[in-house]
This record gives sequence, C-alpha cells and structure tokens, in this order.
Amino acid sequence: MDVWQGHCRPNAQPGFGLPEVFRELSRLLQRPVPIDQREAAAIEAFYRQNGPLPAQPFHQAIDKTADALGPNRALKTYLQYLERLVKAQANKPDPQEDSL
Repeated sequence: MDVWQGHCRPNAQPGFGLPEVFRELSRLLQRPVPIDQREAAAIEAFYRQNGPLPAQPFHQAIDKTADALGPNRALKTYLQYLERLVKAQANKPDPQEDSL
C-alpha cells in the first residue's frame, strides 16, 4: 500500500498502467485510443485521479460500462461512468479488514 493524496491505495500491478488503460478504452470504444492530445489528457487525468487501478477489476469495469452504456458514446461519458464504478468499488469495505 502507498499513501497518495492522503489515501491508502494499493500499488499498481506490474505491467498494468496508463498504456493498458489506453488499450482497454480502445476495446471499449472499438477504435484506437487516444486519437488526439485532448483524449490523451482526459484519460491521463482520469488515471491520475483514480489510479493505480488493479487489472482484473478494471477489465470488469470496462465490460460493465460497455453493457450499461452500449456503443458509440463519447469518451467523456465512458470515463464518467468508469469513475463512478471505481469510486463505488473503493467505498466498499475491505473483507480483509473485517477479519481483523
């Protein structure tokens, strides 16, 4: 665990960072991501605010976002939905803490 911006957060998994977030968003949008600097900046801001992200839960969040919103949405719409999912997951109690 690392303390970042006053919050305890897990270290990013090796091999899962911003390039992998780009790859997953490409899968979600069904096109290369980012297509310009504006998209790159928006994704980087999302990652800076919500990362590091564990790989498997993020893959599941991408799938859930695709199911909930469907295709042909703006990147901003997907990022907002993903942010809600990430924050909801972060607010769930940690089962390991319950056993302490």
